[in-house]
Amino acid sequence: MAGGPYRVHQHASGGATTVVVAGSTSTGYTSAKGTNQRVYLRGIYLQSDSSAGTVDIKTQNAAGTYTSVALFKVNGGASDSFYVDDGVLLERGMQVVSSSGITNCVITYTV
Repeated sequence: MAGGPYRVHQHASGGATTVVVAGSTSTGYTSAKGTNQRVYLRGIYLQSDSSAGTVDIKTQNAAGTYTSVALFKVNGGASDSFYVDDGVLLERGMQVVSSSGITNCVITYTV
């Protein structure tokens, strides 16, 4: 379980891709300490317009490519949420990708 304060990311409307926490960095200081930026996904709330929508939570793999860890779907005109106390571990940062049907997305996480 990750400690630290909860942080909130208000994601842009549907069709947006945002790197919320960088997976790695090339600066000398952090390279000496290791480049993995661990993130714990604690919860997500999402709403859609009249069409269904998805939000894909991704993290970087060892090669530096973002890969999917969790995919959340909401039916058209609905809202839904997911929370887990211990958090879902993302080894190298967090990228959020939403489809065009998403009108609101709030993600809670700790680092």
